[in-house]
Amino acid sequence: MREQLPSVGFYSSYYYYGSHPTEYDYTITHINKKSWNVGLALKYNIFEGFKHSSHEQRLKLELHRLKQELEDARHNYAYDQNQKRQE
Repeated sequence: MREQLPSVGFYSSYYYYGSHPTEYDYTITHINKKSWNVGLALKYNIFEGFKHSSHEQRLKLELHRLKQELEDARHNYAYDQNQKRQE
C-alpha cells in the first residue's frame, strides 16, 4: 500500500566544466547559470493497471493455501500419532 501513496523528491546537480592547468579554482569561481540544476519532483500514481489489487489477491490466495497445508500436516501428524498408540 505504501507504493500507492504520493511521494515528494528533491534533486540538484552541478555540471563542472573545463579545467585550467595552473589555476584549479578558476572553474569554481566562474560558475555559469546553466551549471546549477535544482528541482522538485511530485509523484502520484493514478493508475497502474490493477497491479496492486491483483498482487493483493494473489497473496491472499497464497496465504489460504499455506493455511490449508498447515492444517493437512497437523491432521496427518495427529493421525500418525493415533496409529502408533493403537499398535
